[in-house]
Amino acid sequence: MIAVFDERAKANLSVPEEIHVEWVPPGLLNRLRAEWRLGAALRSGARVLCFHGVPPLFLNEASGSKLTVFLQNRLLVESGSLRDYPILTRLRLEVERWLLRRRVHSVGEIIVQGPSMKRALAVLAGAVAHRPRIHVRPLVPNDISVSAVTFGRAFDFVYPADGEPHKNHARLVEAWELLKEGGCRPSLALTLGSKDQELWARLKVRIENTGLGIVNLGALSRQQLAEVYGESGALIYPSTTESFGLPLAEARAIGLPVIAGELDYVRDVCDPVQTFDPTSSLSIARAINRYLRRGDCLREFETPEGFWKALSVDVEGVS
Repeated sequence: MIAVFDERAKANLSVPEEIHVEWVPPGLLNRLRAEWRLGAALRSGARVLCFHGVPPLFLNEASGSKLTVFLQNRLLVESGSLRDYPILTRLRLEVERWLLRRRVHSVGEIIVQGPSMKRALAVLAGAVAHRPRIHVRPLVPNDISVSAVTFGRAFDFVYPADGEPHKNHARLVEAWELLKEGGCRPSLALTLGSKDQELWARLKVRIENTGLGIVNLGALSRQQLAEVYGESGALIYPSTTESFGLPLAEARAIGLPVIAGELDYVRDVCDPVQTFDPTSSLSIARAINRYLRRGDCLREFETPEGFWKALSVDVEGVS
């Protein structure tokens, strides 16, 4: 068995001794060279599994290989705007989107992690003669379990996510500002790492200016994340799009309550205790209030007589 990996993953991968590994330096040209060598080395009928989500350029099922792609990035399947992403990220995603659409019919099988992802991919692939088989196989690491978590309460909520635009951190902070205006000040732990320093700097100014109970723990190891789960009251998940949403699966596995967007990818994985519109900071704040049993602070309706009486008082006051 042969495995070809990006050398940046060397520190995080444990590979069995019987597997021969070729570590490839980062970069497009190095990746293409490695793929070319892999294609040349394939025997007829060999099984090839691509974890990077994009069909390879030089391999296809017509060559006799059994080609499977594990697709984890929903942004490649969707056609929405990428304008909020950094220019280099946007260019990479546009190229990968093009490659997926161009090469999807060269693949025999595509593995995704949720039913809504399967439906979106089926639309992209279309109804053609050589259409890849699409299988749903939710792959979840088993290194976080109930036995590994001791529940305490250091944070009311935790949001484990990087700073990609679709993770929706700015709107989440807006919701916390609305909560404070209404007299509610729950605590929240974020996990923004070194590559998200610019985003955290902007959020930190708002957090400090308004005195919000939000802290950033930085990028966490799996063990550290397990400990934070155990110290949190609930998972808040405002991401606008995901292929799966691993923290949702982790929260479900350990019995941590979930408050998340009312979106298909969320329902693919768990049954949240409260949901919201992730495009609305007010909706997020109201879901938090409901979860904390504070209600939505709805105003009483006015009768026509009461409305006219109030209006008359206002007019008399002006005169």
